[in-house]
Amino acid sequence: MRLSHFTNAYFRISHVYLQAGNPVQSNCSKPSAQKQDIFTLSGEDFMSFFTDKVLAIREKDNQAIPTTGPSPDVLTVGTYRFSNEPLNSFSPIYFSEASSLFQKSKTTTCLLDPIPTHLLKDVLPLIGSSILDQINGSLVTVLEKVVVTQLLEHLQRNSLFEMFQSGFRAHHSTETALLKVTNDLLIASDHGLVSMLVLLDLSAAFDTVDHSILLQRLEHVIGIKGTALDWFRSYLSDRYQFAHVHGVPSSYSRVSHGVPQGSVLGPFLFTLYMLPLGNIIQQHGIHFHCYADDTQLFLSMKPEETEKLVKLQTCLKVLDVFKFPPP
Repeated sequence: MRLSHFTNAYFRISHVYLQAGNPVQSNCSKPSAQKQDIFTLSGEDFMSFFTDKVLAIREKDNQAIPTTGPSPDVLTVGTYRFSNEPLNSFSPIYFSEASSLFQKSKTTTCLLDPIPTHLLKDVLPLIGSSILDQINGSLVTVLEKVVVTQLLEHLQRNSLFEMFQSGFRAHHSTETALLKVTNDLLIASDHGLVSMLVLLDLSAAFDTVDHSILLQRLEHVIGIKGTALDWFRSYLSDRYQFAHVHGVPSSYSRVSHGVPQGSVLGPFLFTLYMLPLGNIIQQHGIHFHCYADDTQLFLSMKPEETEKLVKLQTCLKVLDVFKFPPP
């Protein structure tokens, strides 16, 4: 049953892809032929699809952005909780901390990993000092965990967390997000108010993050400076992706936007990228709660106070230009 469900879903997605002008479209004139050809799509086909998808979304959003007027970052600059102290560099770690990070790591292994995780755990006591040098240099997965740990400490010290963001935070989850929104709506109902709820979901949110905007927010809002900022700039630059289908890899495609999904640091960087969102929404007197890229906006009012809906409409218009503000 599950195999049939995912196969049909895969067919529907690929059918849309083929209709969008893929080169193999001419070979798929009949539905039965289309369903058969889905399983002959190459890594190049998938790579082209995902690359073109991101470019199309960004182009569409950029066309919808007004070319005049300040960006939302400028409009809300006075309401940011700026860092009280900069994070100029990351601190080297000791073997005990590195060993703990390794032991807590999942044993799953990526196609590009030079050594399986389970094997690395087994030989860690023998090569610990050499591995520690690599981590403090650049051993990607474990290094990302070190960076996240020190970055979390910086955010905590400077009270920079978004209070109403439940994504990728300790002791927060989809459950806490649901409870918060449901509780607020029920309280409003108990007071005789009616509520308007708007659910927002960004298209390909992680894949369309603008690197220059992210670096600006890391520097000017989060307070990351010096070699720490240089490290993030290096982390985001010169990245490539490929699709691996039927044992055959596609050609490499340069990644100009987005944060790495499946990485330790990528989701965390996305929440920092979205940090100004709360300031924008609160300026319009709208209640909200987020889980990663899913945002719930809600406004409660007396039944006759329909004019308050204008605030919600205005807020939504500003959010349209939030993700990719004009230069």
